[in-house]
Amino acid sequence: MQLTIKNTGKVAGAEVIQVYVNQQKKVLLTRPAKKLNAFQKVFLKAGESRQVQLTLTNEAFKYYDDNKEVWVAEPGVFTIQAGSSSGDIKLQSK
Repeated sequence: MQLTIKNTGKVAGAEVIQVYVNQQKKVLLTRPAKKLNAFQKVFLKAGESRQVQLTLTNEAFKYYDDNKEVWVAEPGVFTIQAGSSSGDIKLQSK
């Protein structure tokens, strides 16, 4: 996932970009609504913009099945979300 982050403030700052994966319709397993799969802290000068690349591997779409004691990948539609926290999503894609 590639996105652009910009410091719109008048002083230097930092932001932690968090990427979450959510399966639209869970078939087999009960799991959290959002799963944190990647994050990166970015330092920016005042007014600076930067492109950030965060990689999601196949493991981002798997969930641990406690009953079978294995990681499972269910087929389906996934939503990828990015923001500064799980409650502050700024970008979303399917």
